[in-house]
Amino acid sequence: MRISNRISALLALLLATSAPVHGQEYAVSRQTFSFYADNLDIDVVAKGAGRLQILRGPLGRVDVAAHSRDGVAGFGLTDAPSVLRLAALGGEGASYIVVVPDLTNIRVKLPGRRGWQHADRYGSPTFKWDSVPDAPDVDESMPRPTMDGRYFVATTRMDAPERVRLLNGAHIRSVELRLEGTEFRIAASRAFQPRTGSASLIDIDAGSEDVDLVIQVPAYTRRFELQLGSERLAAVADGKLSDLCRPSIQQVSPAGFKRVTYRPALGVSCGVKPPVPSQRP
Repeated sequence: MRISNRISALLALLLATSAPVHGQEYAVSRQTFSFYADNLDIDVVAKGAGRLQILRGPLGRVDVAAHSRDGVAGFGLTDAPSVLRLAALGGEGASYIVVVPDLTNIRVKLPGRRGWQHADRYGSPTFKWDSVPDAPDVDESMPRPTMDGRYFVATTRMDAPERVRLLNGAHIRSVELRLEGTEFRIAASRAFQPRTGSASLIDIDAGSEDVDLVIQVPAYTRRFELQLGSERLAAVADGKLSDLCRPSIQQVSPAGFKRVTYRPALGVSCGVKPPVPSQRP
């Protein structure tokens, strides 16, 4: 039986196993390529499910036939290295038949799978694949790490509120208060959205996933308090930062600004009275 007749017979069989609905007809693409290489890679690029059958034929040529239900199936052969790409756009049930020379080494890469598979040199190996889900859309509104290369900035504004209140510390691994810079920022190790009740108060609900927080208060701030529930963790008065609870970790930035860190999830003990800012006319 001639190669073209073998392809036609196999296509008829494939079409019969996925019978058209309401007399629908399928478009079949066929092409013959000259081919004299020892190796051939077959790269299948498709999102819908499908199958590929490989046949062995004479030297010097590669025959390809394809169809896709409710879509378009295509293919192309590149040289150096020899790669046959099989593509399907739209629809489901793409089917391909590829006839290659007997002595050719064949590798196949299927949609949704890593690496290459070697085709059996004997018989007529068949490869099948399932639909490949679309990659999730990237949320462009999601804040990007802009503090120390690891924190997502959730809030930025020029002046600090009077208070930031941590509503629940059970999942706050750490909260670092920094008195530096010229902007007020709240950042975290994962994306979240603080609750802004008023210009003077910001509430933070850490939720049920562990998180590390960084709160940056401008160096010129006259009055600010960081609270855990009803307890005051730290206070700023006239540009000076005081930690009011224990245990705490105190640091000084390279620029000489003070930083203090608490670990609410491990527990803190409070009771130190904050300094009172001076009254200026």
